[in-house]
Amino acid sequence: MIARAAAPAVLLALLVASCGGGQAAAPPSSEPHETVIGEAPAKPGAAGAAGAPRKTLVELKRDFMAGCTTKVPNAPDYCECGWEQMTKTFSEDEMNSSEENQPKLAQLKDRIEGTCQGKLPEDVIKASFVHGCLHEEARRGAYCDCTWTEFRKKFSAAELADDATVKSERFSAARRGSVKVCGAKMPEELARDAFAQACVKDPSLKPVCDCAWKTLRGEGSAAEIEAGLVEGEAVRAKIDKACGKLRPAQK
Repeated sequence: MIARAAAPAVLLALLVASCGGGQAAAPPSSEPHETVIGEAPAKPGAAGAAGAPRKTLVELKRDFMAGCTTKVPNAPDYCECGWEQMTKTFSEDEMNSSEENQPKLAQLKDRIEGTCQGKLPEDVIKASFVHGCLHEEARRGAYCDCTWTEFRKKFSAAELADDATVKSERFSAARRGSVKVCGAKMPEELARDAFAQACVKDPSLKPVCDCAWKTLRGEGSAAEIEAGLVEGEAVRAKIDKACGKLRPAQK
């Protein structure tokens, strides 16, 4: 959410507060996808603090477009579309109000996602996708580029910017395939260290976690483990059998 502030920050939040930085439904840590719209936009208040000067529709659009084109460069049609959806959702008075209207904010988000995402240039969508895949770790670059290429064989760029696509079984199936194809490009130590960090909550558990990783690696690649694709009762049974004796004795 955006704090009560002057119009530029608030209007920016309406369309691109989370551009390249989040999504409505958080994916697994290894998910190589990030939507451009991101989480639900914040309030449309242009006046912000009580007593702030009222802005005209021209000024409101100027602020909105300035923020949008800064966050999403080279996508003027997308920004124009976002503004059009905003004017269809909120009146000028509502845009100048310091009050939040959550139902309309949700409606605006849906309208932008349903109407405007097809107007995003592919390089913008790819950049957002790769940003979400990297998790601020440059060593994942080759893996992320590979998964983008694999997804693009099955989806349009616009589809990959759509949350509905990400939540579909079709995407899940494609994700399994892309992880398998690109798994060799995932640095082993990144997946292993992430697994160890999640597993070792107590130093006494390190032998168990090391054994569990070794068992999992016998079932799939490091990338498949990180993506949560190596799991199930059979795998858990193998881990229990191989590693159970390493668990510290209960006191």
